Amino acid sequence: MSQIGVVAGPAGDGPTPPGAVKNEPPSSQGGEGAEANGAADTPVKVEVPKDQIRFPEVPGTTLSLRLLDDFEIRDKRDEGKMVGLETSRVANVVVFGKARKVVGGEHDRPHEVLSGSKAMTPLDKPPHPLKLSEVLDWTVSYADPPCVWLVTLRAWYRLGNPSPAYLRTFAGIQRRTRFVRAVAAKLREDFHLSCDAALDAMAACDVVEGDLLDPTFRGAHAANVAAKEAARAEAEKAA
Repeated sequence: MSQIGVVAGPAGDGPTPPGAVKNEPPSSQGGEGAEANGAADTPVKVEVPKDQIRFPEVPGTTLSLRLLDDFEIRDKRDEGKMVGLETSRVANVVVFGKARKVVGGEHDRPHEVLSGSKAMTPLDKPPHPLKLSEVLDWTVSYADPPCVWLVTLRAWYRLGNPSPAYLRTFAGIQRRTRFVRAVAAKLREDFHLSCDAALDAMAACDVVEGDLLDPTFRGAHAANVAAKEAARAEAEKAA
């Protein structure tokens, strides 16, 4: 029985049917039968212990986890222009790439897919090309090595190897994530890390492949490597 329009009567009198006057006997259509039906229509709430609650193992209960390789991130307003995630609004980017599903990535819990010996293991199927027009957000996982994830309505995509044409553009965010991870590791060792020590940690990071496509950077990197080698040789000679 619907409770809309029911006015509560005195304690113990039960509900007053719609149209009845409060504190007057109900008509013959009400009475005990109406009260019984009202009680029968009230659902009984059963509390389930939290340790017995299990998530449904069906598609759609979590976002899928997938790999994305040979990717390029472009300006949605001019798809011929490649852009970096760190310099663009996600609403203005479109992503092209080749996606692969991973073991357990469609149904399992994320922590089960991301950990263990089979973490993010691709299925034995060829990748399929796709175009992501609605990227909601992106984030960085500071694992070893650090990686970038894209978030869409359907799935999380871990960015792997960019296309050769996008390698240089992607170098910017790769370099930044490596710098942050290196400094964060030093901060865990010493919370009062000095600026010079942080710079030393960043200088010790491996050079990202895309940076080597820049002739100016390539020359500076070669000079730094030669200087380090000369210093090592001098130290050995002095010893």
